[in-house]
Amino acid sequence: MNVISKWIRAGSRLAARPSGGPEPGSEDVRTALFHCPSCETVYIAEDKDVCRGCDHPVEQVPATLTRFR
Repeated sequence: MNVISKWIRAGSRLAARPSGGPEPGSEDVRTALFHCPSCETVYIAEDKDVCRGCDHPVEQVPATLTRFR
């Protein structure tokens, strides 16, 4: 499974919530995708600097995904 497929699967689980939004009682938090070019791991987080798996710097994935076309 490639990186984008993993991200899409994670997003579909979030969209399956009854309201399609945050869980009841949680604050509205803005998250972003972060990609580790070294080990191909993708994170969904508010902020991320270093890959947990290999300690390499991560890059924020642009919202438009133009770089990945």
